[in-house]
Amino acid sequence: MLEKILSEKGLSIRECAAFCGIPYSTMCDIVKKKTKIENCSYKTVASIASLLGTTTEALVSGESMLNFRDELHHELHRLGDIAFLVKYLPTDQIKNYWNAGNRAFALYLLAMIDYLCRRNDLPYCEEFDQYRVYALEQRLDFRSDSSKKGRFAPIDEFLQHNIYEGDIDDAV
Repeated sequence: MLEKILSEKGLSIRECAAFCGIPYSTMCDIVKKKTKIENCSYKTVASIASLLGTTTEALVSGESMLNFRDELHHELHRLGDIAFLVKYLPTDQIKNYWNAGNRAFALYLLAMIDYLCRRNDLPYCEEFDQYRVYALEQRLDFRSDSSKKGRFAPIDEFLQHNIYEGDIDDAV
């Protein structure tokens, strides 16, 4: 995610490191995900956030969201659609994320469950109706450049929550 943001802003890792006063090797490790941004010092995170015009919270939570998404995609790849649904439908995961204040995790998991139900001709779980009316204030866009160009249209179940997801089967 950080690499994508730097690219969009036309910044190299070296330029970002120099501007933030961070050693190039450290910045490289953060961008290449060898070092988790949430494990960095506040000064480092604040410097990067300032350069990117965002908050430290948004920067850290954005990376956490990307990891959460990747874990779900790998689990779907490993289990398959039906076993994934069997695992998550009877749990309180969505409710727990919601109550903990992690709306992005809750709505992403809900969208994934709803999409898998639709693509397998299964009814939506009515237990989650109370969450379906919500959308994130700030859009999350996980589509790759190729999917933004039309390879994968955003999935409706994600769009209703202001999440732009083009492919949940991208785990390798």
